[in-house]
Amino acid sequence: MFNRITILVTLSLIFAISNAQIRSRIVGGDFAKDGEFPYQISLQLNQNHICGGSIIGPKHILTAAHCVVRSDGVLRPVNAMSIRAGTNVIGVDGQVRQAEAVYVHEKYRMNLNDVAVIKLSKPLEYNSKIQEIEMDRGDAPVGAIVTISGWGKTANDGRRSEVLKTATLKVLSIEQCDKKSGLGFKQTICLDHPAGIGACQGDSGGPATYNGKLIGVASFVAKTCASNKPDSYARVSLYYDWIKEKMSL
Repeated sequence: MFNRITILVTLSLIFAISNAQIRSRIVGGDFAKDGEFPYQISLQLNQNHICGGSIIGPKHILTAAHCVVRSDGVLRPVNAMSIRAGTNVIGVDGQVRQAEAVYVHEKYRMNLNDVAVIKLSKPLEYNSKIQEIEMDRGDAPVGAIVTISGWGKTANDGRRSEVLKTATLKVLSIEQCDKKSGLGFKQTICLDHPAGIGACQGDSGGPATYNGKLIGVASFVAKTCASNKPDSYARVSLYYDWIKEKMSL
């Protein structure tokens, strides 16, 4: 019923061809500009990208719980987790930090309460390409256009993008979401899009932003990636106090 996410629209990247040629292969969205999303990180397991995440402090990353917990409910090895910040290309440049501790929401079950905080072993050094993003204590209004970003697959059976991508989606009410997908929950923000655009595997844990603030964490998609069904992001405002508490540990 559910597919774990990542961001929508990616590309099959071949460095030898021109940017114009690459664009012709995108399922949806656009390439991010260099430094456009300084809060975006790549969460890696044994140096391999698995999810996205957002910098919420020099030593703290917000991501999805399902990114750090295995399907059997066991936490992935913390010493195998790291993040790369400050780059649009996976595995190239930026700053790498090892995870020191991981805090998973105590009520995480299936696709709900899908948030986790990663504490880094060493603070990130902020610059023009590495910055934290403010978490929004409120919600974006219904109908608002929000921005998502990530390195996810270009299609349900496609390849992951090596270059960060971005797209815009529209906020639905819980009632509208339930009508379109049957998956309207108070714990999630439902983001609508036309077929061919949306989050996909590899975008999980990544940000949804509105007016420059973090409002959502990529959680799950209904049916398949980039279908005509809305995507679901964990609602940051609902977990604001919990996140701040974990950051103080």
